[in-house]
Amino acid sequence: MEQGSEPPEFWNDLGLPGAPSSCAYDLIPEWNDLFIDLDVASKQTKGKTATKEIEEYREQLAEESLYKPKLFAYPDLKHPSAIFDFEDIENEEQFLVLCVRAKPGDQSRTEDTCYVWHGTEHEVSRDEQFDFVQKCVALYFGNAAGDRVKILQEHQADESSEF
Repeated sequence: MEQGSEPPEFWNDLGLPGAPSSCAYDLIPEWNDLFIDLDVASKQTKGKTATKEIEEYREQLAEESLYKPKLFAYPDLKHPSAIFDFEDIENEEQFLVLCVRAKPGDQSRTEDTCYVWHGTEHEVSRDEQFDFVQKCVALYFGNAAGDRVKILQEHQADESSEF
């Protein structure tokens, strides 16, 4: 079936009033996962099925998820952020923990590291800091992480280049 020649029932089944008229279907972000590039598919090596490609893609996503750094903001342990920027460390009252897993082949990530960032005005006691860091390490790296995680202290306006 050619793009633009779909019967109205096709669009009704998708819950849409009709075909989009503004662009090629593969350019609609919500549909990118549904689009199969026929040029790429036709050049596949023999024996590689769509199921195998989906499996490889899932493995790739799992690996990306495993190595994605997580930022914990005191006292929230349940909702670490995987997407953050410099604005997250501008709040002087924040106490943050950034966990970064070592990644094979990445020279900048050779060991599991936990960066503990102190805003100049945070009011978290030393005992609470220690407990929070230990819980973040256990959640991100696993309960058996123990001493293998390098813990670095970072202070607002005096962060290391690694941080």
